[in-house]
Amino acid sequence: MRSGQRLILVLLLAVLGTTSLLLASLARKRELERPHAQAELRRLTQALAVYRAEFGVLPDDYVAALTGVNFVDPADCLDPWGRPYAYALTADRLGFTIVCLGADGRPGGEGRAADLTASAAAASSPGSLVRPSALLVALGVLLLGTVFVTAISSGADALRRRRRLRAGQCPRCRYPLAPGGSSACPECGWRRPAPTDDRPSPG
Repeated sequence: MRSGQRLILVLLLAVLGTTSLLLASLARKRELERPHAQAELRRLTQALAVYRAEFGVLPDDYVAALTGVNFVDPADCLDPWGRPYAYALTADRLGFTIVCLGADGRPGGEGRAADLTASAAAASSPGSLVRPSALLVALGVLLLGTVFVTAISSGADALRRRRRLRAGQCPRCRYPLAPGGSSACPECGWRRPAPTDDRPSPG
């Protein structure tokens, strides 16, 4: 093979390799367009929610408002095809919708041209942050915990008193009690309960 032919072959291979890399890069970029738009919509939704919480209102122009307070960069307000995301307020101006119109820039469509939408309703008022049902559950758990701890404590105290009595000690202050002596503790005044007769009375 002549040197001129080898050179042409090398150039053709280089062109084919470069073209293959460009096509692969373009395909990868097309695959990431919609995930990128979805991530941007989430970021803008969060930024608008923070703006509403901080200033009490939603802006008419979200791009100027969010970039003006440095919540987002201007590039974050453009879709993967370089167009601003569509933005609309709800009738009560307490909620909003942000739309990416897809690759064709028109409403509707399929595939790459299908719309992507993110929206948020009115913010919850401070009094509704904790639902009554959640509050009742929390109170119930607290009550059950208190009852459980009280029962465990009472049982442990009764067991401790019985052990001290069997050891010949006052169950209250652990003062040594004389066997067969007085039924009262000379140290703290605790008195031994009188024995009870559980036998049925003669009928």
